[in-house]
Amino acid sequence: MADFTASLLLRPATGTGGPKDHDKLVEHVLGWALTVLVAALVTGLHLSVF
Repeated sequence: MADFTASLLLRPATGTGGPKDHDKLVEHVLGWALTVLVAALVTGLHLSVF
């Protein structure tokens, strides 16, 4: 049991949020979803930049 616990503590951490930790497709989809959400809020609240 002690060997198993030690191996868990000594192994490198995974899922740290680094640049190679997620899929590019997911990043693009979430980016577009955020863009559409902001655009919907801006038009729904009748906000204008100009």
